[in-house]
Amino acid sequence: MGFTGLPPELSLSICSELDEENLNILSIVSHDFNKLASDNEIWKQFALERWKDKQGIKKICEENRRFWSNSGTWKRVYSIVEREAQRTLWDVNDLVENSWTCTHNDNHWGTNQLVTFHPNGTYTQHHQAFFDRSYSWSIAGDGSISLNQKSYKSSRSPDWNLIIENDLLTFTSSGNESFRRKLKEFDSELIIEFGQCGNNHLR
Repeated sequence: MGFTGLPPELSLSICSELDEENLNILSIVSHDFNKLASDNEIWKQFALERWKDKQGIKKICEENRRFWSNSGTWKRVYSIVEREAQRTLWDVNDLVENSWTCTHNDNHWGTNQLVTFHPNGTYTQHHQAFFDRSYSWSIAGDGSISLNQKSYKSSRSPDWNLIIENDLLTFTSSGNESFRRKLKEFDSELIIEFGQCGNNHLR
């Protein structure tokens, strides 16, 4: 039974109306409430609704949910994605693994330019009308980024794009690869966690 003797279906319906904060509060009341507040379907619907306008997160979830039918797994997935979305300092993988575009803030170019960051500390701007040019990039110990020996600040847009910018240029990426990498790591953890029994939970 759920809330004060209510049928489980009704209890789950009530929980589905709660937000993240209240679900987490409910989960520490008792063991039974923890199980109820960690229901996989509730967190799945809650997460996918929140992420529906984010940068390809729903598609990435489709790629990495082989074991996510196990109890409490979607709550953990939600935590992983939301924690990654709060990160605003980029690392080498963020630059090298993702696709980037560069925009002149005064619209001097008239169009965005594709940019490729290379592992050797150089990046290439692919000029459509002219020629490709390569420049240097580096990330300091405190996470600050220098492009072509100029300082840039990093941030994340409301739809979770990665941004590197200064007064002149803005580099933008969907940043999908960082989410994909985190969820692949989680999938590997679940394989170890569930062992051979994991094959019974594929979906």
